[in-house]
Amino acid sequence: MQQEFKTDHFTYDNKKIHKWFSTQRDRLRAYQPELSEYLVCEKVMKQCPGNLEHAIKSRCKKESTQMSYEEMVVIAQDILERAMRSNRNNHSPNNQANRSSWKNNDSSNRADYNKTEDEKKTVYPSLAELHKPSQIFWQFHG
Repeated sequence: MQQEFKTDHFTYDNKKIHKWFSTQRDRLRAYQPELSEYLVCEKVMKQCPGNLEHAIKSRCKKESTQMSYEEMVVIAQDILERAMRSNRNNHSPNNQANRSSWKNNDSSNRADYNKTEDEKKTVYPSLAELHKPSQIFWQFHG
């Protein structure tokens, strides 16, 4: 049981969130029945990707020592469902069409369109020139 617990890590493509968390809790309790609910939650979360573990702990309104197993699973499911929902929305064909029209939009070049030839050729001072001590400074402190 201990080996099964340690080798079974949660992956984002796992669709059976409750089942995985419950299986891991059962495995953990089989070889370490003395663990508190807090330690069970901590050990199960360590089997999740780091950013999911962090998100669960951040979302919990209480101290992590007060989080129940059920709260942990509900929070994890909510985080994963929201993440999957936003991923599906970002890859819709409609968004791809909008991106190509933005790419061809000339609005980014319009600032130069109204400039005269002299304005376009203006040379700006380099960063080194801007940081040289000015003559005014030496007049006051010289």
